Amino acid sequence: MAKAVHGAADELQDQMPKAAEFVHAAASRLEQGAGALRDRSIEDLMSGFNDFARKEPLAFFGGALLAGFAISRFLKSSTERSR
Repeated sequence: MAKAVHGAADELQDQMPKAAEFVHAAASRLEQGAGALRDRSIEDLMSGFNDFARKEPLAFFGGALLAGFAISRFLKSSTERSR
């Protein structure tokens, strides 16, 4: 997935260089997150989520809201394709 995001950023480079930098940074964070998921146990991940939710409740709530919206859009689009 990170490779696809880097590819999209490369396409943006000519028209919107600042946006391309932001997208490259996001892709790098995806790569780091994937590495963390591979290297950590489920207990470590849950502990990290709990710590983050306690320290930054507003950011955690916003992220959960954004994830819920993305999942609902994905499910809606996959249902429409199957018809």
